[in-house]
Amino acid sequence: MIQILSENKIKYDNKYMSRLFPDRILIILLLFIASIVFSQEPGKALQIGKSKIFIEGTLNEYELNENLDHTSDQWRIARKKVSLLKKEYLNKNGGIFPKAEHPIFDLPVRLNGSLSDPGFYSITAYFDHDTLFPGHLLDYQCDSLTYDLEDGYNHSGTDFFLWPFPWYKMYNDEVEVVAAAPGILYFKQDGNFDQQCELNTDPWNGVALLHEDGSTSWYIHMKKNSVTNKYVGEEIETGEYLGIVGSSGSSIAPHLHFEVLDAEGNLIDPFYGPCNDLINESWWLDQLPYKDPGINRIATNNHLPLYPECPGEEVLNETDVFYPGDSIYLLSYFRNISTDDQIEVVISRPDNSVFASWMWNSPWEFYSASWLFFLMFLEDEDFGVWNYSITYQGILYEHSFQLLDPQGVNLNSDKNCLEIFPVPSRNFVTINLAINEPFQIILINSLNMQVYAEQVQKNVGNSIVLDISGFEPGIYLVRVNTDTASYLSKIIKL
Repeated sequence: MIQILSENKIKYDNKYMSRLFPDRILIILLLFIASIVFSQEPGKALQIGKSKIFIEGTLNEYELNENLDHTSDQWRIARKKVSLLKKEYLNKNGGIFPKAEHPIFDLPVRLNGSLSDPGFYSITAYFDHDTLFPGHLLDYQCDSLTYDLEDGYNHSGTDFFLWPFPWYKMYNDEVEVVAAAPGILYFKQDGNFDQQCELNTDPWNGVALLHEDGSTSWYIHMKKNSVTNKYVGEEIETGEYLGIVGSSGSSIAPHLHFEVLDAEGNLIDPFYGPCNDLINESWWLDQLPYKDPGINRIATNNHLPLYPECPGEEVLNETDVFYPGDSIYLLSYFRNISTDDQIEVVISRPDNSVFASWMWNSPWEFYSASWLFFLMFLEDEDFGVWNYSITYQGILYEHSFQLLDPQGVNLNSDKNCLEIFPVPSRNFVTINLAINEPFQIILINSLNMQVYAEQVQKNVGNSIVLDISGFEPGIYLVRVNTDTASYLSKIIKL
């Protein structure tokens, strides 16, 4: 059976996903169930045996917000404080800094040691080397992965945005800020509100380190009460804990703003490239690729993740245990996906034989952070440990899940009592009910939210037609309850 599906779109308006992403952002939705091997063709649906497959790709773009961080007077005041401290340091040391090479920086963020995700951040903005504004953008690679503002602010650092689930990561202390190079703790502040979602003039939490050559590195927007308990003037080693990535100060989502100034207080972009004339070599121990594509997380879900309004903590809805007929969402979270990027997807049975395999090519331009999912229903398949894998940019990402024997328990055991057609459907569905008693119909969407309910008091022995034209496209669970039984099925809205 092959049927044409239309686009399936999701609305997602959280402010924190706005200006942190200088390029447009993508949500890719692919709905599929397995064939053995095929090249992905958008708009096709297939059925293999008792398993069902829905394949679809769609795009959702986020509006850009012209507001971001570091525009408040508080940032300038902090710099002045550090300038005074530096003068005091020089007075104690003969008026000059010792001759030294510039610091060599390591990555200023790290995943909590108890976690093992393949990635946890995306660089959403580099240093802006074009001093004109607004809309005059030039990063170190002569591209536009940066931003400026109408008030004259040009982005003066590097933003490490937590991805995926930035608020979940912050609330659970998943990503630490660490010293990128050895130095002296030169400035710190803490105790400020850390759940900011928009531009403001509130103080942030963070630190500054003074390095041997007189340069300073800044670590800004940390979580409240997470900043190192060391005192100003104490030595800090490379990789030493400084705090937790947060959203304090003028910030719209949990991220680290990392900024560097030389001994004279001039801004420095530590990334070496053709459009950075501030340095003649990289200041990084191992400079990251300009656009470093990869997958930060791969998981299986019983529902799609839930993203509350900022600053609400995301609900992951992840599980690795399923039963025949369950909705199995196979999710992967990308960083820096680009046009024509190719992924290979493989689903393997417990005996390691291939249940499904296909290729997918991205038709969309660069996006800093994106996620895609596949929706799968398995019926009468092998019980045991299955494997879902994606090969992207030559790297294999894998996640295992279990399909368990329901031991004879099947809510749809009497399927003749409830039949729904057509599946999928665009505007109307017909529900055949072999029921001769009052009943209730409930529809639940993929986020486990009830979207429709009707109590039918009269006896029905044939059909009911539901108008679903106003529903968002997606998968809906249909539950019919009587005083003596409950029946389940699914609707697929195009």
